[in-house]
Amino acid sequence: MRRFKRRSLAFFACVVALPTLCSLLPGIELIDMSGAIASGAVVGLAYVVLRPLIRLVSFPLGCLTFGLFHFALDVALLYACEAYVGGVAIAGIADGAIAALFINAIAAIVGGFR
Repeated sequence: MRRFKRRSLAFFACVVALPTLCSLLPGIELIDMSGAIASGAVVGLAYVVLRPLIRLVSFPLGCLTFGLFHFALDVALLYACEAYVGGVAIAGIADGAIAALFINAIAAIVGGFR
């Protein structure tokens, strides 16, 4: 039950973090609010469901790159969700990296620094 609570909090943190990033970063543009919330939900699902599975499979590569591959994976998940839903536009790779850092920080704070 505790794991479910932590994952649901991380999901809702992702849903709220993506529209918040649109107001904080000039490189992330909000196309429409419902699309931003939908993109946040898709990012939240990707972070809760896909991310642990992909990290498990790519664990050896993550060890070789001292965890930088996992960060690149987070940026790629963010770009994939942005392309899939389309409520938010990310201008460049630096903005995507900052957004991934912000979402990871919020999910870690809400999820309990696991």
